[in-house]
Amino acid sequence: MDKKNQDFEVLIFFQDNLMGELYSILINYMTGFQCITVSSVGNAEKILKDSTKLKLVVIDFLGFKDNCIKLVFECIRKKFLIFTNDFVPRISKDPQLYKEFGGLEKYSGESEKYINNFQKAIEQYFEKEVSANKNEYLAIPLLLLLHFRNLGGHLFIKLVSGRYLKMFRKEDTITEEDIHKLNKRQVKYLFLERENAQDIIKIILKNEDAVTKAIQNKQILNFVTPDQMKKKLEKIQKIMPLNDEELKTVEGNIDDVLKTVEQIPKFSKFIKIFKLNKNQADYYSSHIELTGRIACGIAKELGVGNPQTFRKFIFSAYLHDLTLAKNTKLAEINTKSKFDKMKNTLTKDEKKLILNHHKDSADASIKFQGVPLDVDTIIKQHHNIHDGVTLGGSAGEPSLFSSIFIISHDLSDYIFFNKKWTIKDFILEKKDAYKSGNLLRVYEAVSKQGDE
Repeated sequence: MDKKNQDFEVLIFFQDNLMGELYSILINYMTGFQCITVSSVGNAEKILKDSTKLKLVVIDFLGFKDNCIKLVFECIRKKFLIFTNDFVPRISKDPQLYKEFGGLEKYSGESEKYINNFQKAIEQYFEKEVSANKNEYLAIPLLLLLHFRNLGGHLFIKLVSGRYLKMFRKEDTITEEDIHKLNKRQVKYLFLERENAQDIIKIILKNEDAVTKAIQNKQILNFVTPDQMKKKLEKIQKIMPLNDEELKTVEGNIDDVLKTVEQIPKFSKFIKIFKLNKNQADYYSSHIELTGRIACGIAKELGVGNPQTFRKFIFSAYLHDLTLAKNTKLAEINTKSKFDKMKNTLTKDEKKLILNHHKDSADASIKFQGVPLDVDTIIKQHHNIHDGVTLGGSAGEPSLFSSIFIISHDLSDYIFFNKKWTIKDFILEKKDAYKSGNLLRVYEAVSKQGDE
């Protein structure tokens, strides 16, 4: 898929190249069409003039506004299919619909769901290509590989002969140096086997707001496939085993949490965020599941594991980031060091939301009927450490239950963001983090767990 001397089927005209390349992934996955992403009017005009195979033009109308009106009408004149990300995404093969720059009303229901609207439009207008698509590999633009982590499969390079050669193993981390070397060889894409790509596409569509914001802010997107999540939980079960009855109790408590969250209209509309989909595993839902399961395991190791304490920890896991449910990507900014690094990319309201979420979520939890005692305290103290994003110390010395939850919370993140994690490595990394009191007691209990 070299961009030189090639007649492309899709032109993506985006001010932000990374966002444009995100659209190219969806198009290539769904249709197999070859895409080119450009970020200047001149290049876009040249491709529109020279290309003979264009079927679709995707335009960042919000980024260019009046500068691309001419391009839009040139597309209409040539009868290219168009998709723009203005207030109502517009797509049609019929130029008559564009006389007053109108559009299809069926895509106006969710004005900000550009990527999901885009998927629906592609499915509708390229039905034959979509159904006939038997591509074995998905093209991943090189630009995005620095921002995508843990894609769940090996990455291949496409040779001139058309053969695919394995370039990176799925456990490898791609560095800037790797990208630079590939760029020098004029490589523009690496390829992911289609069977592994399905999970990534699902995650992008399910978490559109979080994914697009992360790309716009040049953040790293960490993907965890369902199979990887299953293996993480299986490893936890070996290290901190719960018997069948205890596991059944944990599952029952999860059902109780979901019924509880549905009580208050303010949060009930976000209930699908809390219902963990076994076919999809994003950070927010994975963090809930890992934190709750680890906390129950640590409680058992400390001799305080029983149905009542399991219930406290499962409720705390689900409710501790409750007020971040509208913007789940913010939940990843969970230390002061991360917050300081990211604060220039955050709005005033987002900063306030992050810094107050421990207190606000604790206050909200009290309003639910059936929430166990101590849950509000656990939530209020869950960042109460030296690098806690809420600056710690404001909620008093962590209780034993809070300390169990704090370390479970940290271990959960460590497991999520590290492919080759071990308890031993976690203990070494955190050797100066929990220095006294209940935190030290819990830390010492965790350090005794073997995972070799």
